[in-house]
This record gives sequence, C-alpha cells and structure tokens, in this order.
Amino acid sequence: MSEQQMIKKAKRGNDKAFQELIQKEKNKLYRMAYMYVKNENDALDIVQETIYKAYISMKKLKENQYFSTWLTRILINNALDFIKKNKRVIPIEEMEGLHTTEVYQVEDHIDLVDAINHCKTSIKQL
Repeated sequence: MSEQQMIKKAKRGNDKAFQELIQKEKNKLYRMAYMYVKNENDALDIVQETIYKAYISMKKLKENQYFSTWLTRILINNALDFIKKNKRVIPIEEMEGLHTTEVYQVEDHIDLVDAINHCKTSIKQL
C-alpha cells in the first residue's frame, strides 16, 4: 500500500494505517524533538503529544502529500510550547563559560532553529 493510500485510510479513521504512517516518521520526530529539548524523556513526551494531536486532528490534514511536513509542524509547535512552559533558557552567565567549540555548536543550533522557523512561516503561507 502506498503512503498516499495509507494517508487516505488514516483520514477515514483507519488506526492501523495511521500507526504505519507514524512508524515511518517516529525516528525523525524523536531526533527533532531532542534537538529542541536536549533531554531523552522530554523528547519522548513531545513525540507522544505530537502523535496524539496528529491522531485527533488527522481529518483536518488538507493536502495528503504534506503529511510529513504537517506532522513536523505539530512537533515543532509542541516543542516550542514545552520550552516556553518549562522556561528552558540558558542564562548568559553560563554561555560565557562555554569553550569556543561549544559556542559554535550553539550558534549552529540557533541557525538551524531559525531555518526551521523560517520554513514553518513559509508553510503557514501555503
């Protein structure tokens, strides 16, 4: 069964089709959530919340070919909500103590998050 057929079935309420779609996406979702929160348990919670929200709103997916993008957008919103709720911010005093290579890693992460947010904005305009 093709992915498009599974998406159509999932939108009609087929739980098995939805589960198969999630199986294909779960590793990507976890890696992205972990990138945001840097904690295994928190990342797993975010993925679980994402799957739940996708499941209850599957019928709202407008364009089947954007299922993966739609799911990723739900995850990003959940991760950002989680960060806001838990105020996961690194104080500037701690940033000053980082070694040069660590600072570059943080800057790379910030650039990646900015790129993701830019994509998110572009998707909303679709």
